[in-house]
Amino acid sequence: RAARRIWSRIMQAWAATPAKSAMKLHAVTSGRMLTKRDPWVNLLRNTAACFAAGIGSVEAISVLPFTDAMGHPNVLARRLARNTQIMLQEESLIGRVTDPAGGAWGVEKQTEDFAKAGWAFLQEIEKQGGIVAALESGWLQDQIAKVRTARGASIAKRKDALIGVSEFPLLNETIPTLETPNLAAIAKSASGFAERKVEAKFAPLPSWRLAEAFEALRDRADAAMQGGKHPSVFIAALGPLAEHQARVGFSQNLLGAGGIAAVEAPLTESDLADGFKASGANVACICGSDATYADKAADAAKALKAAGAVWVLLAGKPGDSEAAWKEAGVDQFIFAGQDAVAALNTVHGALGLGK
Repeated sequence: RAARRIWSRIMQAWAATPAKSAMKLHAVTSGRMLTKRDPWVNLLRNTAACFAAGIGSVEAISVLPFTDAMGHPNVLARRLARNTQIMLQEESLIGRVTDPAGGAWGVEKQTEDFAKAGWAFLQEIEKQGGIVAALESGWLQDQIAKVRTARGASIAKRKDALIGVSEFPLLNETIPTLETPNLAAIAKSASGFAERKVEAKFAPLPSWRLAEAFEALRDRADAAMQGGKHPSVFIAALGPLAEHQARVGFSQNLLGAGGIAAVEAPLTESDLADGFKASGANVACICGSDATYADKAADAAKALKAAGAVWVLLAGKPGDSEAAWKEAGVDQFIFAGQDAVAALNTVHGALGLGK
């Protein structure tokens, strides 16, 4: 909707007639948002994107297969990509109304904001001498890189959640089977085309998917699996369930995003050292409430170190107790809002998974 406003303004400047200047939009669901891990969630992402395109009144929509980030799609992925459009068209009837979002204040306000921002950015490109000059000088690549860096930081800190990847990861997921492309047929169909070499005049814009940093962690952890078991961290839960449940859940979720299983033993605190030894893990994570930490965190860290823990995590911000807890044996603190990718890389190093 914002693009149409900008286009209309450009056509007015050119004094183009409405019949010859109508904008035709073909929307393609974004490959950037698709994930290799828990790819079934991509079905929801594609459906939301397709619906948004329809509400925006595009003329044509292409839905990528939900396995697009993984490789050549199978029959199921291709059929679901096609049927997503058909179901929205036939059941939601989003193509029956011209501009179905028109008049909705929230949508109109956001459209206006996007249009103003887009127009201002086009003017910046014109100041650079046009799109080709902006690309040749590297200015446009730099502008995009700044946005990509900021977005990557939000993803790493899990402010922008990727369901099935950075949040609620499924370690024992079922991955769809991909088809092997017929390379011989592809080569034959392309045999009639002469190879064309084009000299690059500017740095290409890099391809990037939002989930790549977390997927790299998962790949590294999977490569270290033994006997079908993921690398693990022992959860040392302090206090009753009501006091440690929240941080246990947080720790399991965070560790899972790095391909690490969280082993929680139903033991009393007096059995903490024995439970750690029985788990087979060499890294432990202490979980409990702030009040419990004040009384028991230091003793728990000492007990885990004495039991052979090479690395001890504590779930929560350390505050004024950081020095005391580190002296007791806590090596790392994990908490909401930190760079989760960096934190998980540190845990990987403690587990001996390399970089």
